[in-house]
Amino acid sequence: MINNYSKKVKRELRELAAQAYEKELALELKKLEKSFAEWRNGSISSGELSHCVHRHETGASKSLYKKYNYGDIHLNVAYAIVTGIVD
Repeated sequence: MINNYSKKVKRELRELAAQAYEKELALELKKLEKSFAEWRNGSISSGELSHCVHRHETGASKSLYKKYNYGDIHLNVAYAIVTGIVD
């Protein structure tokens, strides 16, 4: 369906999708950063931190990658606008 749009509209859709991906990924990375902070202050072990990193990589990070690289760009951009991820 994206093939029916002008080059300008296609570019804008891709730019919005890229912005949404970056913002959603940043939110997930902030969660992971909390785990690093806990590790630095000794609240969790290196093994627990490693588990958090693994969960992030196989969970949120992978889901977002698939969503924005293989999902429907129209739905992803619409979702990002409606939820306030992008303006």
